[in-house]
Amino acid sequence: MKKAFDSIGTLLLVLLVSVLVWLYAEDANVKQYTNYAVSIEFQPPTDREMRIEPSGERVLISFSGSNGQFQQLQERIRDRSLVYQLSFDPNDPAPEVEVDLRQVIEDQLLQELGVNLTEIEPRTVIVQGEAIENVTIPVVLDTRQVSLANTPEVRPAQVSFRVSHSVAEKLRDQVATARLTDEHLARLVPGQDVSLTNVPITPPDAAGNAPPSETRVSVVIRQADNNARLTLNERAVMLSYPPSLNQRFVLELDEGSRFANNLELEGPRDQIEAVRQSAGNELVWATVRLTNDEVESAIDNNGIIVKTIDLIAPAGVRLVSEPMSVTIRVQPRGDNDGVPPLN
Repeated sequence: MKKAFDSIGTLLLVLLVSVLVWLYAEDANVKQYTNYAVSIEFQPPTDREMRIEPSGERVLISFSGSNGQFQQLQERIRDRSLVYQLSFDPNDPAPEVEVDLRQVIEDQLLQELGVNLTEIEPRTVIVQGEAIENVTIPVVLDTRQVSLANTPEVRPAQVSFRVSHSVAEKLRDQVATARLTDEHLARLVPGQDVSLTNVPITPPDAAGNAPPSETRVSVVIRQADNNARLTLNERAVMLSYPPSLNQRFVLELDEGSRFANNLELEGPRDQIEAVRQSAGNELVWATVRLTNDEVESAIDNNGIIVKTIDLIAPAGVRLVSEPMSVTIRVQPRGDNDGVPPLN
């Protein structure tokens, strides 16, 4: 009985040893692995802030090794990339370097494992770097919206951007533009210094998406008092209405409403002078605009329309005197009754 148990024990031991030998042989058996993907991340030098392109590379490698070596390789790069620290000429703001990807793979991954690299694609890659720089440009107020009596004071007078070297080169001869909003313009008083805050800045297009160091500035500004005034008399009042109304109605201005007087105008000096010099003041028109509804409704109102004149004048010229009201008589065509005369 004892001999039987000894025989079984011996058989189990032999079987266990055989399995271990087979597993070892299987693990040590050299195989060829092809087109295995490995990611490499490029990092700029630690002593310089730079933008690099490309920021990394995905390579396909083929190698020979055992199953055990392959398992170790997988473990090392699972869910992570190899990191390669770039080295650039410190005096070159836009350096370029060729990276030997085969050397990176062998040094960081295969050499320690004893794996034999047989093929890699791509073998090398060109990495371009650009130094990140500060560039400062002036802030200029856009004065097209207002006539100024002096040079405006802008604070701060400059803004800076942190951008790549190539963008910095484009920005050096550019300006950032400060633009007054409608709220700012409403606060201006001709001939007086006015301090305005929160004036928005528009960076030049060359800055791209790079944010400026300041997004708003303060401005001290004095609007020029270059307005002038002019009073016009005997301006014929013109009626303006849809032509189709002529087929149905007769529209006439009351005798006392045919001319506008004491029209006091104010505007830029050059525009007022142009009105003054124009023959017959043809640059300014007094008009009354009528709609279909107004004319048709007038029949129920004794044929009378009372409206304020509109002024057609050059840009910036406005009426500052009390607007004149005129009376228009409306009569259906072919109907001589029912519309009382206007006194």
